[in-house]
Amino acid sequence: NIAPVEEDPAPSADILENFDALTTQNLIWINTTDTPAYTEIEGLTLYIGTRDKGAETNTNFAISSGGVSGNALRLNSRRYVNDTRAPRMKLTTPVIPNGYTVTATLDTKLGTTGAPVLRYNDSTSDIDATVIQGMTTSWQKLSVSITNDNDTYTRVIKLGDNVISTDFIGELPVLWGTTTASDIVSSVYFDNLSIVTEYTAKKLKVNSLTVDNIGIANAKITNNTDFDETVCVLSAAYNDDETLVSVKFTAEPIKALSLGEITTEALNDTGSYIKAFAWSARTMKPLAKIAEPIKLPNPTSKFEFEDNLTDSISGVSATLTGSKPKENATVTSASYTDGKNSKAISFTGSGSYGVNLGTIITQRKYTVAFDFKANAITAFTPAIFIDVDGGTKW
Repeated sequence: NIAPVEEDPAPSADILENFDALTTQNLIWINTTDTPAYTEIEGLTLYIGTRDKGAETNTNFAISSGGVSGNALRLNSRRYVNDTRAPRMKLTTPVIPNGYTVTATLDTKLGTTGAPVLRYNDSTSDIDATVIQGMTTSWQKLSVSITNDNDTYTRVIKLGDNVISTDFIGELPVLWGTTTASDIVSSVYFDNLSIVTEYTAKKLKVNSLTVDNIGIANAKITNNTDFDETVCVLSAAYNDDETLVSVKFTAEPIKALSLGEITTEALNDTGSYIKAFAWSARTMKPLAKIAEPIKLPNPTSKFEFEDNLTDSISGVSATLTGSKPKENATVTSASYTDGKNSKAISFTGSGSYGVNLGTIITQRKYTVAFDFKANAITAFTPAIFIDVDGGTKW
């Protein structure tokens, strides 16, 4: 019996947006009442706050000219004195399966007036954020990559080739403008948004692997060198105490494993059993387990037809009938022949006889099982009748 294990979710579709198809206009700006988050640009959620003394249209998000080669998304910070007023932009984090890396990139530059800066944190409500150092009034590439290695995330934020931050957060950041309150607008421009998910788990050679005996769920494979060959784990044998006995590798990825293929790896004398694994993110993930053969519940009746009609459990004997359940028998004894195991009862067909096994089903759920070999099969010829209403319905 093979028990499948839930697969990792599929990665999300890539997002590419250069803002050129959007109309140049203000998208959201400070009002005296709460402004709903702006979600019309895929991959971004834009937030802005309120101002009791009146709307402030110069503190906003806008689509404007001045992009790398067309439009740009423009964050304009002007007059706000508390956290809730600030314009801020949350990058949407897609699903990141094990072994995958999501990379978000934006072309960015500062405006030429006011005191523009670009800051980041992981909150849409807390203005306390880190300034991204090194930004200028020329276009530069801001990138954020998050790698999922067996549900451990590593996030790297870079401006050009310079690493700004490395941490272990599994979410893309929130971007904020300046905190300076001024009558002069301080702008940050964004263009060419890209959020891409790709498989980045290392490919390893067989002879470079070491295996940690962590147990069934996560027997982790590690190495210290990058290689260019794909390796898949075909199967691994474990002792009863979950220590690893052996691992069998193949140089080709495994698309499917059948029960027969798995069981060619024999169990050893220590009572170990076999699991099959698929390669994912440098970790052996259980794909299937060879379980004990499926066992039926203990039967309530058992007729072995060893030259008799006796139920070997209750000791009660079945009775002969005609060829239909409610007909009387025309024979005085049953016939027996060689069976699958030892003997079997033999029925000769139309006009012959049957066997009434008695009242053996007393629950709503039941199983009737028997070995059956037909000399010939014709239409409308049942092998078994079941009485469901006191002998009136079969």
